[in-house]
Amino acid sequence: MTIQEACRLLGIRPGEDERIIRRKYHRLIRQVHPDESGADRDSLVRAQQLNEAFALVCAEKKKEASAAPKRRRTGMGRSKGDAGSELRQEWRARENPGALCGRYIFFPHGADDQPYRAAYGKYYWDPAQEEFSLFLFSLRRLSLQLLNEEEERAGGIDDETEAEALRMQVQPRLLEYLLELFVLPSDALPKLKKPTETDEEGRPIYHFPAHLRRLETRTALAALRGVEKGMLLTPAGFEKNRLMVARAGTLIGHVAFEDDALYCVVYPLLRRHSAQARIRVEKAQTAAVLGIGRYQVRLDMAIRVSDEDPGPDTEDVNRRIRHLLGAYRTMVADLQDEA
Repeated sequence: MTIQEACRLLGIRPGEDERIIRRKYHRLIRQVHPDESGADRDSLVRAQQLNEAFALVCAEKKKEASAAPKRRRTGMGRSKGDAGSELRQEWRARENPGALCGRYIFFPHGADDQPYRAAYGKYYWDPAQEEFSLFLFSLRRLSLQLLNEEEERAGGIDDETEAEALRMQVQPRLLEYLLELFVLPSDALPKLKKPTETDEEGRPIYHFPAHLRRLETRTALAALRGVEKGMLLTPAGFEKNRLMVARAGTLIGHVAFEDDALYCVVYPLLRRHSAQARIRVEKAQTAAVLGIGRYQVRLDMAIRVSDEDPGPDTEDVNRRIRHLLGAYRTMVADLQDEA
């Protein structure tokens, strides 16, 4: 979507006052809100377009407000100006066209490494181009934008301290959903690490270093006493987004990766049964070495990707995001009623 298309969609002129832009956006978005339209598909598409147009126009306004003289551009669309550099109009990465909204791609900039917006769209995370920390930064910004929009629809929150406390009740779950929406594991995994080997059918096998975070129970402690190098441990399903590990039928802890990016790439593959895991003990130091009650177990986690991963169920993730945002809007309204 271009800035001209966004202006036409919102019924505004280029350079329109920000208050007028917001007023027209809110009037239009109310017309296609599920409470008014019954959440039919056409209204949802229209709402998605309005949200994208509004975000693009707001970004353009901020860019104009902080505009600096143009400088020579270098590499990957960067500029030697300040953090208000132009958005790149194209970004070579796969997209999730059905995603509820788009997001900004950020790059570090200058000596202080302050992020600046390089592109906007419904792009999946591409580890070859976008640092994981900046990908998370992008999703945090998007989550705050979505929550702020719901606050405005509900009339706003006067006390910023109360607003932050309320957001913290919802934002972690919203970030979890956005990670599902913008990570395509089958595309990201080969860019994070090359497969170490293949099986007899040519399926890639990846090896990742990890360690065991043990459970603080007597049964887990007893089972850990027999753990030794080379032993195979059993993946035992997920609990609270943790991959649990068992020995001889007893839960002993969960896997902890050294690279945080792996959680949002490997775990979805396992949940969707698009990969299998083998967990082998690489090194085990127990109470005899470290002291009573202390255990240190390093793991080699092998992941065999068996099928082409279908990616996220975008429609389901969108539904959960809309439901969560609707619940947040109700929380804001209830807070106003109490004031």
